[in-house]
Amino acid sequence: MRFIMAAILLLSGLGLAWAESKQTTDKTDPNCMASGCHDGLARQEFVHGPVGAGQCGVCHETADRQTHKFKLVEQGTELCYFCHLPQNTKKHIHEPVKKQCLECHDPHGSKAKFLLTRKDANALCASCHKLKEKKFLHGPVASGACIACHQFHHSDYPNLAYRPEGQECFECHAEMEKSIKEHAYVHKPAVENCRLCHTAHSSDVPLQLKKTGKALCVECHENIGKEIQNAQVPHGALNILDECLNCHGAHTANMPFLLKDKPMNLCLTCHDKEVETPSGRKLQNIKKVLDASQFKHGPIREGDCMACHQTHGSSNFDLLKRYFPQSFYDDFDLKNYALCVSCHEQSLIMQERTTTLTRFRNGNLNLHYVHVHQEVKGRTCRVCHEVHGGNLPANVRKEVPFGKRQWLLPLNVELTETGGRCSGCHRPMRYDRVNPVDNSIQTEEKAETEKQNTGSGP
Repeated sequence: MRFIMAAILLLSGLGLAWAESKQTTDKTDPNCMASGCHDGLARQEFVHGPVGAGQCGVCHETADRQTHKFKLVEQGTELCYFCHLPQNTKKHIHEPVKKQCLECHDPHGSKAKFLLTRKDANALCASCHKLKEKKFLHGPVASGACIACHQFHHSDYPNLAYRPEGQECFECHAEMEKSIKEHAYVHKPAVENCRLCHTAHSSDVPLQLKKTGKALCVECHENIGKEIQNAQVPHGALNILDECLNCHGAHTANMPFLLKDKPMNLCLTCHDKEVETPSGRKLQNIKKVLDASQFKHGPIREGDCMACHQTHGSSNFDLLKRYFPQSFYDDFDLKNYALCVSCHEQSLIMQERTTTLTRFRNGNLNLHYVHVHQEVKGRTCRVCHEVHGGNLPANVRKEVPFGKRQWLLPLNVELTETGGRCSGCHRPMRYDRVNPVDNSIQTEEKAETEKQNTGSGP
């Protein structure tokens, strides 16, 4: 009802002001501005409605006509709420609203919109909220639009936001809200609270991030941070370009762990060329190797580089997850085969006789066992097998780097239906799973003698 009364007073005041403007100046004129005392109040760029209508009585009433003293018809915020809807009815109320509207607004007129007591909203907010200006400013801060993020008077949400905590940024960043709905995997801070990673007002880091690169990520991902810090062999991708974001999406992705693509595709964005390590060692172009390989190692076929490699850092060369000897020869120790036996049966190299564990056997003699079980100069897996892929079954090598100069030693492998033949590390020797071959020198010498005696030699 009081709002209706206020409207009637304003409308009648407008009519009275027009009527008075038609009369000659009268020293008993009740209009405070027309009297020549307070006429400056109506000359501001923005004028309060009652002042513009010449209706001072909406807010003021005579206390003592003889002394020309006036009093407000209501005290504090209740006076403003006589015309304006109450601005203190929600859960979170701006402190000035609790006390006095005049902390922010001029009751008569102002050079600023909304009768603000400062030149603009940004200057007004800054008069209480001292922001340390940094190198990068959030757009609304830079343009002086605090109201883009905050309601001025009251809100149902913390910080006088327009939306619940964790959703307030979507008021402007609608594309991010859409991305969260459309992607299978979402970074928790993106839906819980953007301010876990970003500052709301300003930062010395681009995009209002709290810290740069991986320093920000490891604040939450402490286990990964320790892994990176303790790695004897760090992943080079973490120290170039976008660091963690070379592989991971910051907000959303369609792959687990927020990966930007399938793991193997990601690896080949860098390993599609030779890569030089900080020590000067050159890593081969893996994409070129795979493209040229008819047969591929199991993890490669499954696109799972992480079956063998750590993604952030490792204590083993080439980011391998477990120990794998770099040498051609090594005295037998099961730890030398830790990486391979994490997938392959340990018995493949530990069992001397078998008819099922491997096709690489002479009768039931396990030739894997024969090659590795040497007290001196046992052959490591890399001697006979390519680690990524090759053009012989079981990724058997055609040649292997040997010695300091990495001479390519040919293995001269020939495969048959039931066995094969090889040489390079040793004299030519054959094996057969069905009809075991006697490769002893004595046997060969005896056969040669028999040939000569019977005249069946060449």
